[in-house]
Amino acid sequence: MKYRTIGGSDTRVSTIALGGNIFGYACDAAQTREIIAAAEALGVNFADTADVYSEGRSEEFIGQALRGRRNRWIVATKVGVDSDATGRGSGAKAVIHSRIEHSLRRLQTDYMDIYQLHHFDPDTPVEETLAAAEVLRAQGKVRHFGISNCTAPQVRAYTSASRTFGLPMPATHQVHYNILKRQIEHDLVPQSEPTRPRLLAYGVLGRGVLSGKYRSGEAVPANTRAAMSARVQSDLQPAVLRAVAGLETLGRAAGLTLSQLALAYVLRTAAVAIVGVRSPAQLGEVAKAGDLEPGPGFWAQVDDFLFRTGEFPSASLGQPTLAPTLS
Repeated sequence: MKYRTIGGSDTRVSTIALGGNIFGYACDAAQTREIIAAAEALGVNFADTADVYSEGRSEEFIGQALRGRRNRWIVATKVGVDSDATGRGSGAKAVIHSRIEHSLRRLQTDYMDIYQLHHFDPDTPVEETLAAAEVLRAQGKVRHFGISNCTAPQVRAYTSASRTFGLPMPATHQVHYNILKRQIEHDLVPQSEPTRPRLLAYGVLGRGVLSGKYRSGEAVPANTRAAMSARVQSDLQPAVLRAVAGLETLGRAAGLTLSQLALAYVLRTAAVAIVGVRSPAQLGEVAKAGDLEPGPGFWAQVDDFLFRTGEFPSASLGQPTLAPTLS
């Protein structure tokens, strides 16, 4: 497992991270413990969640699973999205300082490695959000502050405010990014500076679209995300499935599974690829992706194929993220 640093510090995170939106929705507490223990054995040390995932159950299950091993893990959570609200105003000092206490309690920890604003808040000055995060850092409750789902102009707003008010820049920026959804390569990446937030990519397997489980001419399995999500189903259009088949062929020739190819591609740009798995058995394949170094000319072939194939706007941003908790 390879590791990268974030936040201009010695905080080292594994290039593969566990996505917490699966915990409390598809995995109960015991399954969460099994997955985290298996991930740690493979060198994974980073878990990402949010206070809204499974109505807080994800944080609770992760906290339980990390008893006795918290100091070996980098834990990130998010604030700012409610199942019954838009998240507007979520960057306000009062909201950030209140919500972190709930997350710390659920995660059974007294500090957060990375505390992220789930979405840009147009109702709160960015300097207020940055200042609120800096207070938490000074109190020892937060090591790094991060942002999520921001546009290039919004990232520049944080950069400008940090310079103007002498406040630390966000250390990380979580983005929806995969080999078929590459918009950030056109706007966020070219306009970034050397000191930009490190990119944490989610949706890297397109909710299974880039795992090879869906194939042209075959019925969608009843127990998959596509069967439950209209958005994933809409991504299973012929053009997407042709692109997936082409990528799978390229990967096979290089000794890579489709999932490994998709993850390795993302890690060319992002510092971390966040992956949700439902069982320890799924971990082995994806954990290897952070170490893969395909032979000379491989990425040129992939880039040429992608140039001819094009991009897809969703691929796939399906629900449920705010799913009910397990009974």
